[in-house]
Amino acid sequence: MIACSVTSARESRALLSRARVRLRFFHTALIGGALLFSFPLFLTPLDAYMPLRWSPLDVYVTRGKKGGPKRILVKAGNRLKGSADFVYNRRGFLLKEIYRDSRGKRTGETRYRYRNSRLISERRYNTKGSLIDEKIFSYNRTGLSAMDLFSGTGKKILSQVFRRGNSRIVAARESAGNTYERFLIKYVQNKPALMRIVQEDGKELSRIIFSYRADGKLKVRYRDQGSVRSKCVYQYDARGRIMSYSYYSLIRGSWRLDKTLNIQY
Repeated sequence: MIACSVTSARESRALLSRARVRLRFFHTALIGGALLFSFPLFLTPLDAYMPLRWSPLDVYVTRGKKGGPKRILVKAGNRLKGSADFVYNRRGFLLKEIYRDSRGKRTGETRYRYRNSRLISERRYNTKGSLIDEKIFSYNRTGLSAMDLFSGTGKKILSQVFRRGNSRIVAARESAGNTYERFLIKYVQNKPALMRIVQEDGKELSRIIFSYRADGKLKVRYRDQGSVRSKCVYQYDARGRIMSYSYYSLIRGSWRLDKTLNIQY
């Protein structure tokens, strides 16, 4: 996932509040109390429909691809925490994610809408079928230009405007009420290597470092946020399909496994 020095309880609460807002923006789905997707990252500029975070499902949103995952299981140790099932159209575009808790009870869903093979909205619904929030995507002649997040009642929560360089997104400016933050992306060999999240005054809040395998696939994503450090490790099969990704937290110098998401095709 995603360095800042927290010097007071008030600052800590403020950072946590902003993080919660950002999680709502970054395709977050709650399954029985477990976070299914809550990582602001991306694999390549081509396969991320939200450039500041990446999911294994992005390719099925950006350009469609048959044979996508049918289900993701979220486990903490040997305990099942929740799951998600996926529905596609005939062209392989993702239409719906259906979330369930550890007992299989439906807890909500996300629906995707497209126009001319471009994603125009992503809507999240709770277990009662009520709209939680909606993301609206805007485009210009070069590609994705902005995203606006609205609450279920239509109130704008935040906006992001993307800046391009060499045909790829290199920065973004996020506004949420009176709070502004910037995302700065550094590429190495045409792959994102570092993303920094900074305040409007330039103070760094957090950073994400990406590590790749020899074949170019994402291997590990490290996140530093002050004294809080975490990483996500990705595993693939012989066909190059991602099969799982595991979240770890650095606790007293050792990496502790928090949860693993196993993908079924």
